[in-house]
Amino acid sequence: MEKRIDRQNYLLTQEFLTHLAGRVSKKSVERYRFHLRHLLLWAMDNHLSKAQKIQPDFASYVASIISPIGGTLARESQKKIFILAHRFFEWAKMNYPKEFKEIDSTWIESLSISKAAIKQRPNNTVDLKLLLDDSDLPDTNLEFVTLEEVTTLANLPKGEDDLAHWRDCAMAAFLYLTAARATAAVTIPIGAVHFDKRKIRQWPSLGVKTKNGKNATTFMHNIPELIEVAQSWDIFVRTKLPLTSPWYAPIENHWGDQRLSSNPIGENRGVGLDKRLRILYSKVGLPYKSAHAFRHGHAVYGLMKCRTMADYKALSLNMMHDSLEITDRIYVHMRNKDVSDRIHSFTAQANLEPGTDLMAFLESLSIDDKRDALIFLAKILAK
Repeated sequence: MEKRIDRQNYLLTQEFLTHLAGRVSKKSVERYRFHLRHLLLWAMDNHLSKAQKIQPDFASYVASIISPIGGTLARESQKKIFILAHRFFEWAKMNYPKEFKEIDSTWIESLSISKAAIKQRPNNTVDLKLLLDDSDLPDTNLEFVTLEEVTTLANLPKGEDDLAHWRDCAMAAFLYLTAARATAAVTIPIGAVHFDKRKIRQWPSLGVKTKNGKNATTFMHNIPELIEVAQSWDIFVRTKLPLTSPWYAPIENHWGDQRLSSNPIGENRGVGLDKRLRILYSKVGLPYKSAHAFRHGHAVYGLMKCRTMADYKALSLNMMHDSLEITDRIYVHMRNKDVSDRIHSFTAQANLEPGTDLMAFLESLSIDDKRDALIFLAKILAK
């Protein structure tokens, strides 16, 4: 019997697209619809709630898709398919927790291009769509929280009688300051957070669930208005719970009386965080953005402050990226805007004396950058 696409899967994807329609442009929704169809074609008559058991797995299926111009899909196209699948399953677990209870957060996080499964595009093929596109980069629709948005969320009126609300405001600030992924942020113990040095130890050995089990000490942006909110919660939980308890502490509600709990947290704690963030957004009347959008906000804020390659490298390391290439691939359109602004300003600065401008530039460099510049100039002069 010929397999057909499961009707319930189709209806679920349509509902998901309707959910996205209130957050992105109509053009983006149509592009998402195009990418989302791969989930339907992969699952066919298997319900998507059983996705972890479907064979071949999704990574293998995506790697086997043939491009209209020959060969496998470009890496960037594959990446977009995985990003959308990731968002779909997070949405499905949040809105249909019972139906999708078999889909665990670890599996969702694993949705990415399999290095072993990727086949290189033949050297003599060109993506014609990219050639005909006049944009600097295909629209990535990067969703990020702005400093203004997170400041509004973090500074909602709160009191010690509503611990859950206070904790959620603090977490909004914490996510933006640290760039921690949701699953890491909800598992970071109190003892791994150090506001005196503005750092957090994202160490699996301390119980932190990081992506791919990476181990790193990362640092917070120096944004006083956000640090004040997050640190007030930090001071409070340290007086109530042991250092091994989660910083984003569970809260028990008994006859309207809230109190911190030292009980172990559940596997879907990250999904629960997104639900709590929805409540914050509804209170201020802002469109909802996921916990991961705070991580993007951290990166965008940092990129706007970067002035040297050393700055950029530091930001990349703080994001726990394996290389600058990953940072570039995700946030290149923000870099493009910065480059555009700087290049376009050259004409306006044409009346500056070259010597004065050069001296001012050299004066602005750090000691390490000045040393690098001297070595570079020495090599040029030695030719």
